[in-house]
Amino acid sequence: MNDPPAPLCIRLTGPATGRRRLPWRDLAVYGGHLQAAVDRVALVLLGRPGGMPGRRPAEVAERCTLEVVATGGDDGVTVACDLPPRGPERSLFGDLGEQALHGLVAGLSRMEEGGDVLPSGYDRGVLLALRGAGQVLRRGVDRVDWDLRLDGGCASARHTPATQAAVQAWLRRPELREQAIEGRLLMADLAESRLRCRIHPPLGRRPILCRFDEGLAPMVRDALAAYVRVYGVATVVHDEVHLFAVHTLQVVDPPPDAAGGAATVAPPP
Repeated sequence: MNDPPAPLCIRLTGPATGRRRLPWRDLAVYGGHLQAAVDRVALVLLGRPGGMPGRRPAEVAERCTLEVVATGGDDGVTVACDLPPRGPERSLFGDLGEQALHGLVAGLSRMEEGGDVLPSGYDRGVLLALRGAGQVLRRGVDRVDWDLRLDGGCASARHTPATQAAVQAWLRRPELREQAIEGRLLMADLAESRLRCRIHPPLGRRPILCRFDEGLAPMVRDALAAYVRVYGVATVVHDEVHLFAVHTLQVVDPPPDAAGGAATVAPPP
């Protein structure tokens, strides 16, 4: 009995593949970044968009590792990839590897549309992986076609210089990221027209400018000079928080290395 076809086929075409050949280093670069993009989409789907240092979580390693099952192609160089065999157990929410693959391919197909919201499953880490994979587009590869066939749905996309330009444009945008930050609240401007405060994180990191709604002004005033944890939306540029919109504020015990300092309140105009 014939094995079922591999769910993901990657076809690279261009002058560098004219003899159905491609330098291994270029294929390895593309494959390595492709795997990183799949892993990152999986982390976003698991609710961990910030990623994590070190080894991949077990679920991502077990379900999202791409395996090469065939190579060839009449036009360019084609690599067929599959996910690790799945046991009889299946999550109520489906297979993580299949979801990550579908999210990655469907998202790439939308890269050139622009808009204000990244495709589902995408974050800055996915974009960085795609940018790294696109290095082959400067080495004699004109385009890379992705064709995905899964029981739960099909998707296709093209990775071209135009796609790469769209990825670069997304990376230049500020990123909005829900998160929590901690530090000592050492400055607040309580004028109704401004409503800003500044939080100094520990370990010598740069102070973070925050804005807040009028309803939080009494809590901010009472928390001056205290060590706080705030929840909200960060505007991130090149992995650095430029502005933080505070939704919730809590006074917490500072860690041993938290820096002290004097608090100031800006007078109203």
